[in-house]
Formats: sequence, C-alpha cells, structure tokens
Amino acid sequence: MIEFKTGRDLKPGQLVKVYRNLNRDCFTIMDKQSRLVLGWAEFVMLKNVKFIVSKAGQAKVREKGVRNVHAFAVGEFVASAPFNFPRHTQAYYDPYKTETFIDCNTKSPVTGASVAFFINGKCFIS
Repeated sequence: MIEFKTGRDLKPGQLVKVYRNLNRDCFTIMDKQSRLVLGWAEFVMLKNVKFIVSKAGQAKVREKGVRNVHAFAVGEFVASAPFNFPRHTQAYYDPYKTETFIDCNTKSPVTGASVAFFINGKCFIS
C-alpha cells in the first residue's frame, strides 16, 4: 500500500525513481520527470529498470560520512502490494564499499533489470 503525498497519485506504467528511505524505513517513490515525491511504500515492483548511482553524491557520503539520496532505481511502476515472487537475485548498494549496485550471488555490477522488487528494505531483480 502506498501512503500518497497529498494531491498526488501514481498510475501503472508511470516512469518513477525509487530509493530506500532510511528515515521512514520504507521506499520513496518519485516521479522521474517532475522529480516530485509521490508517496512511500513498503513494497514496490518496477519493470524495465535502470540502477543509477550519482558519483558526486557518493563522493559526498564518503568524504563527510553523512548520508544523502544518490542511488536509486528508475523504471515503470507496476504495483505496490505485498507479492509473492519466484526466486530472484538480490542486489545491493553500499556507498562505502561499492561503486554501483551489485548482484549478491555473482558480485558483479548491476546496471539494469527487466523486473525489480523492493521489499523489506531490499531489492530483488530478474
């Protein structure tokens, strides 16, 4: 379920950015074009996903030790409801240890995925 920001909504297929919100312990969903926050959700599913890491934002985190939003997934919104999904690979990003999102199994960089599931603070891709 999405907690929408007042006056905002979200439609399937809409191009969005999703990032882990550490303050709210959920995921923030932002419209890619307007860059406005649409809402917050514990579960998000995207398709045709690209993973982006801002090098300038990453450098700031490493230099000052203060977190900021600089890594996110961009894709087409599919759903925001608890879902069952077949086995998928977990991907992660750690600004202090990795340059990009990483496949947990192969330890190789991940730049995109056909589908991404965001649940319990984690990202799973296929």
